Amino acid sequence: MKTLVILSHLNYSNSRVNKSLAEELKKYNEITIHNLNEIYPDENIDKHKEQNLLLKYDRIVFQFPFYWGSHQENAE
Repeated sequence: MKTLVILSHLNYSNSRVNKSLAEELKKYNEITIHNLNEIYPDENIDKHKEQNLLLKYDRIVFQFPFYWGSHQENAE
């Protein structure tokens, strides 16, 4: 089963967890690491290219800093 790991981290070079995870996953032939910040440093993502890429894999994993999903503005 082919797996695509889509990685996004604004400070990847200083990340311990995401960087370690990506390095470990590179050891497996059936896993592809796709680092959005390396491919699109200007943050101008080619949505058609990305959509076509998704179709080539059986499993998609999104890897990003956990705190991105926990931010609440004006939480009261």
